[in-house]
Amino acid sequence: MSLKSIKHYGIDPRRLMSRYIVALSLILFCVAGGHYLSISVVDSIRSSSDLISESINQSARVERVVSAAHMADALKTSTARQRLKAEIDEIEQFHNALLNAAAAEQAVHALYAFGGKGPALDPVMRKFIADARLLTVVEQDAQVAEAALGRLRWVSGGMLPTALQEANQGHQLAGRTFSSRLSMVQNWAFALAVIILIFEAVFIFLPAHRSVRAAVDSLSQQAADLTVARNEVEARNEALEALRSAAEHDALHDGLTGLSNRRGFERRIEALSAAARGANGGVALLHIDLDRFKEINDTLGHAAGDEVLRHVGRVLREEAGPTDVVARIGGDEFILARKSDGRRDALSDLAARIIDRLSRPVSLSGESCQFGASIGIGIGIVCEAGEELDASRLMANADIALYRAKELGRGRYEFFSEDLRDSLESQKSLSDDLILGLERSEFFPYYQPQVDPTSGRLVSVEALARWRHPERGVLGPATFLPIAARLKLTDQIDRAIQNQALKDLAHWDEIGVHVPKLSLNVSSDRLRDPELLELARSGATPRGRVAFELLETMFSDQLDEPARFAVDALQEAGIAIEIDDFGTGHASLLALVSLSPARLKIARELAQPALVSPQHRALVQSVCEIARSLEIGVTAEGVETEAQRVALAELGCDRMQGFFFARPMPADALVESLQEGRLISASGEPIPIAG
Repeated sequence: MSLKSIKHYGIDPRRLMSRYIVALSLILFCVAGGHYLSISVVDSIRSSSDLISESINQSARVERVVSAAHMADALKTSTARQRLKAEIDEIEQFHNALLNAAAAEQAVHALYAFGGKGPALDPVMRKFIADARLLTVVEQDAQVAEAALGRLRWVSGGMLPTALQEANQGHQLAGRTFSSRLSMVQNWAFALAVIILIFEAVFIFLPAHRSVRAAVDSLSQQAADLTVARNEVEARNEALEALRSAAEHDALHDGLTGLSNRRGFERRIEALSAAARGANGGVALLHIDLDRFKEINDTLGHAAGDEVLRHVGRVLREEAGPTDVVARIGGDEFILARKSDGRRDALSDLAARIIDRLSRPVSLSGESCQFGASIGIGIGIVCEAGEELDASRLMANADIALYRAKELGRGRYEFFSEDLRDSLESQKSLSDDLILGLERSEFFPYYQPQVDPTSGRLVSVEALARWRHPERGVLGPATFLPIAARLKLTDQIDRAIQNQALKDLAHWDEIGVHVPKLSLNVSSDRLRDPELLELARSGATPRGRVAFELLETMFSDQLDEPARFAVDALQEAGIAIEIDDFGTGHASLLALVSLSPARLKIARELAQPALVSPQHRALVQSVCEIARSLEIGVTAEGVETEAQRVALAELGCDRMQGFFFARPMPADALVESLQEGRLISASGEPIPIAG
């Protein structure tokens, strides 16, 4: 309650305190004053009582002195005189004391000094004392003593008792006066106490009561207001708690599918791991990645992609058990984790069902959409009491298995094994070495001759990539090209091989070693590299003597504008375009007509069986006839025997390469072979080269 609100009720706490101080001061003053007056009056009463007592005692002493004086013979002895003298001294001592005490009371003192109805006590008593002393003097004569004794008897017989009685009555009157004073002091003290209490009640307790009552009323109102405010705060807290719960749910769940996100998965996998550890079990983790999902996004749009992801989420929830953890951890990556005893049969069935259901067509906005899934499975180590399950390692294991499943053709599942880990670590090490190898210019070309099968004349050499690894020696493309593709470094390797091969071609011309044509492999990324066009237009590629081999898979679909522009520009620069590994992709006849390649290279998978397989023979013959009708040359790859050479030549292949003629070789070995006019076949037989 504020000071302003208290003043409103007629009291200021600071003034109230001053009133308390004044009241306490008055009470203290009254108590102290009453106590002092009471003590003073009581002392006076006690003094009057003592004076009355001593006055009575004086009468007794006087009588004893008179009695002693009557016995004249007794005073003749020294002892009697001494006893009488002591009595007289005592009378004189107490008389002086009474006289001094009576000085405090004027009326009593007047009786001592002047007397009242009778004689004054002081002169009578002093005359009595003087006559009594004469009786104690031995040298005095008998007449003096007799006269003193007579006076003594006369005084003690009338005047002295009367004076003593009046003095005693004076002392008694003074005592009654002091008693009246004491009663008056008590009455005044009582009256003053009543007045002070009334003052306190009116000026202190009543305002304090009003102030307290006002404060209590105000506090009651404030308590009611606080109750209302508390209820409002509790309502707000409940709303905030609901918002917090919703925010926490959103933070731990994927907004598109409703599944746990990566953060939520990490929390739930801990609980699943703890449950498995308590049951001495393990945890299996299925890492699911969609196949061809990017194509759906690119062709049908992101809305269709979102619907696919929601469909996948529904399928995984339906396949998951009540205690399983299902999460979406990336764009098209999902996780399903469950307790496992380590047996693979049930996990294989689960993975197969998921792959089967996700490979079925899905209707999106009236259009049928089909995709697939690959799954990597990692199984956690059996958890003994107290052993922790490393969820991150388990995730890494499943990721390794997923990578293996995709590498083997997608649409399948694979279990993690330590061999897979070793292979991946080896590839990781090789990936690091590959990056360093590009920086250190460790990639260089090997050359494999291409021969006219009829004349035996060298018509071209193909530059093939090799890697001079500092520890593993010379490595072929099968070892490093898949790694380079994942690292998106294929174009850099192509650039290194192309630059060195063109330098070698120029060097051969300088030393008089004639190589009619040089074939260079060009990746899709390299084809779109503006530097390649600049290289062709700069004249660094001798016109008519360089061919670029493009994989057939690059023509499976219609070329995009940058690639089509690059092909046209290269052909205008005098560079022949050849389609490599023809027969393994899906290049259409329309693509052949549209692009007008200079040559098709029939893949070894199609050319080698043509000698023994009628189907392959008919297919090779058809390719050669189509190529001939379009004025396109045909090169057969993988020729390894004389019989294959003869058969492929009969079918229409006008150029061949393979181990039958020569293995790929470094530049200096090629120069030596050409200078000697022969090639060394894989069997070690020298094959003459027509000039």
